[in-house]
Parts: sequence; structure tokens; C-alpha cells
Amino acid sequence: MAPGVAPAPAARAASGNFSAQAKRKQSTFVGGKLVIEEPKKAKSVSQKNREKKLQAFLDKTVVQVVLGADLLLTLFMPDFWIISDPHENADDVMNVILTLGFVLFIFEIGFTYMAKPKEYNPRTFFFWMDIIGTASILIDITWFDFGLGGNAKDATTLRAARVAKLGARSSRLAKFAKMVKFYFSNETAVENDSDSAKRISNKLSQLLASRVAALVIFLIVVTPFLQTAVIDFSYDSFAMTTYQLLQTSVAADMTSAEWTDYVDEFYTFYDAKTGGTETVDMPLSLTIKGLTEAQCPDDDASNNFESEWVSSTSACEFDFGHDHALETTGHYWVRSANQVSFSHKGTIDITVDRTQGMRDEAGYSVVLITLVIMLLVGFSVSFNSSLNQLVVEPLSRIMNKLRTTAASVLDSVKSLQTDEDEDDDEGMNEADVLEIMVDKLARIVKNVMSSNMQNMIEQNRDMIDENTEQFLNQYSDTTKKDADIKKTATIRDESINVSTIDLPVAKDMICSFDFDTLALTHDQLVPCAMYMFENMHLLTEFNIDPIVFKTWIGKIRIRYKLDPQYHNWWHGVDVLHTTFRLLACAQAEAYLSKLEIFSTMVAACAHDVGHPGINNAFLVKSKNELALKYNDKSPLENMHCATLYEVVSEQDADIFGTLTDEQWHDCRKQIVECILNTDMVNHFGNVGKLQNFYEVSGEEVSNFVSAIATGAADVVVPEVFTDQVDGPKNRLLLQETFLHAADLSNPIKPLAIYQKWVSRVTEEFFAQGEQERSVGFPVSAMMDRASTNIPNMQVGFIAFIIAPLYTCLFQFFPEGMVVVAGNLVNNHHSYLDEARAGKVKDGTITQADEEKFTTQKAKFKEGLSFVPWDLLDNPTSRHLYTVATGSR
Repeated sequence: MAPGVAPAPAARAASGNFSAQAKRKQSTFVGGKLVIEEPKKAKSVSQKNREKKLQAFLDKTVVQVVLGADLLLTLFMPDFWIISDPHENADDVMNVILTLGFVLFIFEIGFTYMAKPKEYNPRTFFFWMDIIGTASILIDITWFDFGLGGNAKDATTLRAARVAKLGARSSRLAKFAKMVKFYFSNETAVENDSDSAKRISNKLSQLLASRVAALVIFLIVVTPFLQTAVIDFSYDSFAMTTYQLLQTSVAADMTSAEWTDYVDEFYTFYDAKTGGTETVDMPLSLTIKGLTEAQCPDDDASNNFESEWVSSTSACEFDFGHDHALETTGHYWVRSANQVSFSHKGTIDITVDRTQGMRDEAGYSVVLITLVIMLLVGFSVSFNSSLNQLVVEPLSRIMNKLRTTAASVLDSVKSLQTDEDEDDDEGMNEADVLEIMVDKLARIVKNVMSSNMQNMIEQNRDMIDENTEQFLNQYSDTTKKDADIKKTATIRDESINVSTIDLPVAKDMICSFDFDTLALTHDQLVPCAMYMFENMHLLTEFNIDPIVFKTWIGKIRIRYKLDPQYHNWWHGVDVLHTTFRLLACAQAEAYLSKLEIFSTMVAACAHDVGHPGINNAFLVKSKNELALKYNDKSPLENMHCATLYEVVSEQDADIFGTLTDEQWHDCRKQIVECILNTDMVNHFGNVGKLQNFYEVSGEEVSNFVSAIATGAADVVVPEVFTDQVDGPKNRLLLQETFLHAADLSNPIKPLAIYQKWVSRVTEEFFAQGEQERSVGFPVSAMMDRASTNIPNMQVGFIAFIIAPLYTCLFQFFPEGMVVVAGNLVNNHHSYLDEARAGKVKDGTITQADEEKFTTQKAKFKEGLSFVPWDLLDNPTSRHLYTVATGSR
């Protein structure tokens, strides 16, 4: 298919729409290479509906309350059961409850997996925590014996048991963390797909909740390893000592009474320690083999035990359990799970009651779980509150602004999805859309702010030979060479004297915004124009003969028509002078080359040469030969450029004769661009480009210019001006801006000068309006002498045309432009006062009008609040380039 030729209908039909193709395969450029990605498998409608129904069921408050109650039961019931210490025959009640909880969680895992297979699957954290947590319930069911009770007799087994039980419980805490997220996150507040920030917030909440849960689990599991397991070895010591005693003759000589005292002291040792802060395991029974029946004490109520001789085993048994159990538990039984037995060489057997220790451990577990729950709840509430304040609200504002200003971008992104895809959880979520939007906007900005040709060359340099690069560079609009780019700011050499002999006014007047061209004759303006070029040292820089230059100015002056009231030689020099002043206020010599300044000044001087006093719209409507010649595209501006080069083509006025060929072409490009840019149809586009430039590089440029203004030495020129690709464009943008701003500069002059120009421009407008009426054309806006309100016209002109443009300049160069800003505010307020006076004179003013005038003044000044107004109080400051005139 030939480049630029649209495919035939059949071909388009075969290829299908873009959305359909995007569903089949997606392509993107990565590192300058095309990458084709296979699309994800789409879900069926029935699957989507099933997932939605299951999710809606799980999100019901009743379901969440039931699951929450079940979770609390499975977390706390086993410990409270140990603390209450019921008879073990009642354990079936707890087992049934825990089993039901286990089954309920199994169903929840299954339903959640089917409802959200993307977010909840074997590759996710919460899935495995739920599996482990649910399985851990089996540990607490006494029907199953996993050997993880608290009756271990060695430190390793006890520590392992504690780790296993705590780890299992902590997995259920991960489930609790997920439920806390449901109750305290912003997810329940998201009612529509547009609330993207809350969706992003919820994803972040879930991510952090899982991380916190993992941290909690880690700490709970690791903590037991950092503690020493306390095991009471006194029973082992007693058993060993008693066994050794039996091996001696002393034991054979001991009487029944002596054995009674021996065993009683054994019991009393432990009994004396009860009731304090220590957890004591009390003896329940003691069996000693090796005694004779005569040595076995008789059962006596006065003893702390009951004794009995068992002839079948030839052992004397001592029972301490009844009284102890009644005293510590309130009943006569001790649960088998709380009993621990010690045996030494089959001769000494001791059974110990660990009920109190088990209760204490269960109590500590309850406290630990409660503390963790409080931390999870507190963290979730605090985090979501902070997240809402620091992320959600700012992000909402950002995304709403993006949606408003980039609706077309968003539509183009979402157009990649069909209606079914929009409901697909596996489709693009709002965060993905935001990322694509920002990425697309970034590409747009990059395309606008940089040279695509240069970018293409750089990205494909390994595939482009030297000849191809030279061929492509023919079509690149970057013509500046590295030698022309300033790397370090340079300040003008003030030692070069500039003659002021022929000046009709003081040079200080020309170097201020008080210079009034209308106060001088055409002839008097010629040396003023020459002085401005010489003040910039441009004639010296390019070896231009002063006679040739004066001849050029004289011929340009003659080419300006005398009939127009406004677009005449006075206006030409006024724009030249304002350009001269703006270049100085903006410290342009620090970052623009001499050729760029020369081009800008020449363009300013000739920007309206030959102007007939009517605008482009009239020329086009009347089919004027200029409009036909230039195809209705800026006919006046094209004519001005052509007239300038007609003058320069005359040898005695060729001010470009000393330039090299490269300089000549660069100079012509800049002059043409600057003059064509003065067409008002470009105005709002110019303002937009300047605003974008400020958003990207404003602070850097402003800081640089301020450093130059304060006399800093060896200041490095910002890369925004030195970059080989973007630097020339950015500098040309400022060249165009300086000239365009100068062309519209009447409102930034002192009021008396401004009023003179208003009188002239309105007279020229009215003359065109009368000409339009005479040929039967509708009279253009603001050109009807009978209906135009001049004060209102000027207020609107300042507020909607001048202020947006000059505000950008004030932002870039606040110190240098402070006088200009003062004049602008003063003139705006003055014409507002004049508009109000007109209403007062006509008797039509109302309270609403009064409020409107006051509000307009306040809003206008407020829009320039960033201007350093305090500098106006110090006219001698080096930041200022003229004396402030008029009220600010």
C-alpha cells in the first residue's frame, strides 16, 4: 500500500475495527522496537455474572458479620476454654463449634476464589494465609492429637509446640486483617467507576494490610525463639534423688513415719509457693517402687496425701490430687491434657498438674491476640485516614483535572475496550488508565516540545548511515550549530561607547518605557532606531557599515505608509523600542546569541512595513491581491517579510551583506518566523505554548535570569536553551514572544502614552469599519464608531488578550518586568474607572455594576500577586530597568 493512501473498504472490513484488533493482539514500542503481545483470554458473560453475584453475596453485611463472629470464636474460644477449665467430657461442645467454623471458612475460601480469581488465588498472600489459618483450627480440636499441647517435658518440644500454635493463630490474624480492611477501608465508599482515587487507595490498603499481617505473623512466630522455655526440672531431681536413696541402706532402715515426712516435705515445697506471682505445677501423685508394705504410710486424714500399697506392682502410691484440685480449680478433677508424668528408671513415677500454667499461657495468648487486633484496627483506621488526606483527596483532584482536560485521551484509551471489557476485572483498572493517560500526555508534550526528526535519528542511529542522516537533517527544523549556542552567560561589554550625538532625546529616555515615539518626527526616530541597534553592539558584532544601516532604516521608514493612523512608522519604531526594552528586561543577551538578537530587532523594525491600515480578514473577504498571492495565510505578515527582503536586496541597504551564508539563512528563518507569528490568529496558540514552556522550565529560567540580574559570575546557561534539539526551538519561542508582546505593548506603557495609541488604533479600526460598510460587508467587532465603547473595549483587551500573554513574561522575568506589570495594572484600573464614569454619567450604574468594577480590579491584581511589587519602591534597584511611573 502506498504511503498516505487509505485502505480500500474491503481491506478495512477484513482488518476489522481497531478495538477488535486490539483484543486479538496488542502492540507497543519498547526501546524503539515493535513488540506484539498476545491478549489475555476474555471471560464469558456467564462467568462475569457468576463472579459478580458471588462477590455481592460475600460483601453482604450479614455474611461479613457471621464470618467475623466465626473468626473471633476460633481465635478466642480455645483459650477461654482452657481458662474456664470445664470437664473434658464437655470438650465435644467446643469441638463441634470449631468444626462448624472450619467448614464455614472452607466455604468462604471457595466462594472468594470463584468470585475474585485474579485477586485471590494460590499466587496471593491472603489465599495461603486463609488456607493455613483455616487448617490451624484443627489443632485446637481435641478430637485430633497433634502433640502440640502444653504438656511437653523438654524445652525443644515446648518451644516447637508454642511456635506451631502461635503461627497457626497468626494465620487467622491475617484473615482478621483482611476483614478489618473490609470494615475500615474506603472500598465500601466507592459507588461508581469514576472514583478512581478511592480504588487506588483500596488497592494500596490491601497491599499494606497484607504486609502488616505478614510482619505480625513473622514477629509472633519468631518471638518464641527469642525466649527461653522455662521447664521445671525439680520433679526430675526429686525422682533421681529418691531413686538414689532407694539404692542405699538408709532407705531400707526408714520407717513408715519417716517416709510420711519425706513425702510431706515434697508436697509442702510446692504448696508453699502457690498463691504468689509464680506459676507452680502442683504434684498430683507419686509412686515409689522398692518400699516394703510396712514402709508404705497408712492413709491418714492428717496427711497432705492419701497413700495406698499396691501389691500387684509392689509400689506405694501417694495421691495429692483431691485437695489440690478443689483448691485450684474448684472441682475434683484435673483434665488429662493438663497432666504431665515424670518417671525415673521405672521406679519413681510422678504426675503433675499444669492447669495453672495452661491457664496463664491461655491468658497471655488472649492478651496477645487482643493487642494484635487493637493494633490492626488502629493501624487500619489511622492509615486509611492518613491515606485519604495525603493520597486520595489530592489524587482525586489530579484525576478529575486530567479527566476534564484530557477527556479525548481517556476516550481513546477506553476505546481499546468493548462494553464487555469495561466490566472485566482483568481489564484496565483506573490506575492503569491513569498511567496510560499520563504516559500519553507525556508523549504529546514531548512531541510538541522536541524535534521528532532528531529523536528518530537518535533512537535509530545504529541503523542510519551518514548519508541518510544528512538527508533527514534537510527536513529538521533545528538549524543552530553548537558553536552558536551559549554555554555560559555573557554580559555586554559596557566599555564600548555608543554615540548619542544625533539623539533627539536623552539616552536614558530611550532605555526606559517612558519613551514616546509619537512625540518625535519620522526623521527624529531614525537615529533613535540606530541607537537601539548600536546599544546592543550589533553593528560592531556583524561589521555592518553604519551608512548602509542608516540607509536601510531610511528605506524601511519610507515603505511604512503614511495613511494608517496606527500601523505606521511611529508604530514600527515603538515596537522596535519595546522589543529592545523587553530583551533588556529579560536579560536576553545572557542566553540568546547576537545573531538571534539581531534577527529579532530587525524583525521588530520591519514587522508592519507597508501595512495598508486594514486587517487580514478584510483582505480575504475582499479578495485582495495580497490574500490571493499568499493563499489567505497571513497575507499582511507575508507581505511585510517580502517587503523587508526587497529593501535588503538593494546593495546600499544590504545589512545582511557581511553575514556568512549560514548566518544569512539562520537570520532569515528567525525573521520570517517572528514576523509571521505576529498574526493575531496565532495569539492564543502562542500563549498556550508559552504557558507550557513555563510549566516545564519556568523555574529554571527564572532562577537563571535572576542570578544574571544580581551580577552573578560564570552562570551556566540552562539546558533548556543549550540542548541541541530543543534549545533552538525554545530560544525561537522567546524571540517570537518578545516581538509579539511588543506588537501588543500599548497597555504596558505609561497611561498618557497608552491613551495616545488607543486613540490612533480605534480611529484606524473605525476607518476600516466605514470601508466595510461602504462595500456592503458586515462591520467587524470593535470597528463600528457608533456602537463601540472604547473603555469597555480596552478593559476586555487588557484582561483577555494582554494579561494572559504578559503574565507569562512576568512569571519568567518577575524582577525585570515589575515596571511593566505596574503600568498594566494602572491602565486596567484607569479604563475600568473610565467605564464606570461613563455609566455614572449616563445614570445607568447599579449596585451590581459597582460590585463588578470592584471585583474586576481585585481579581486582576490578584492574578499578578506573584509580581515583586516591593521593588517599585526602590527605583534604583539593579533589578529595574526604568523608573516606575504611574500608580501601581
